Amino acid sequence: MQRGPMRNIVTSSAIVGVLTAGVVLVVSAPSPDAGIARGEAEGRWQAARYRLDRELGSGDWELIAAQAAQIADEYPEREFAWLRLAQARERLGLSYPADIAWRRLDELTRAVDDDSHPRWISLYYRGWALDALGRRGEARAAWVEAADQIERNSAWRLGAYWHARVYALAGWRGKALDALETAVESEPHHLARVVHEPDLEPLRDDPRFVAVVERIRVAREQRRREREQPSAEPPMIPGAP
Repeated sequence: MQRGPMRNIVTSSAIVGVLTAGVVLVVSAPSPDAGIARGEAEGRWQAARYRLDRELGSGDWELIAAQAAQIADEYPEREFAWLRLAQARERLGLSYPADIAWRRLDELTRAVDDDSHPRWISLYYRGWALDALGRRGEARAAWVEAADQIERNSAWRLGAYWHARVYALAGWRGKALDALETAVESEPHHLARVVHEPDLEPLRDDPRFVAVVERIRVAREQRRREREQPSAEPPMIPGAP
């Protein structure tokens, strides 16, 4: 077959690559607006995730389940929404709806080596999916590998509270408690979640964990009292009307 002429064509809206045999390969030029849109979408997702994390501090699993369902519907490819939804439904005794969420999490986490997360985060979610399937040995192996990844690659570290959660699931109790005690001091925005955090379940019978929870309780009580105290009257200025 005789091929037609080959040439490159550049237009203002796209780069037209090879024109051959009557077929045009078009490679669109990147749009600045697309980058802005992606940034705005990521910002909306992070805000939704923050709201869901904040509700965990209340321990109101009905509210958490309702919010997680809404977020999972809006962001069906986000593992976090399905994990929280499954956990909330399980806490409420809703076995079949929880199983639906766990199965979705399983579907999303089978490709551990995708580029959507650092590997340790993918392993964290995969561990939860495997645990829900009853494959607890594989789940523990995934969490141990995730913890090892954190230890060996400081660039993947996200903060002491995250580390405490992964270490606890991996069975690294001492490291988990060390990280949790650090988080209490350096990451106070996580404090309300500690009491109800499913990832920290393996630590709940440890005296150090009990002490951390007591410190959190005392700190929250102190903040409550400070909020309830009437504000001091401004000093009188002589001669002021």
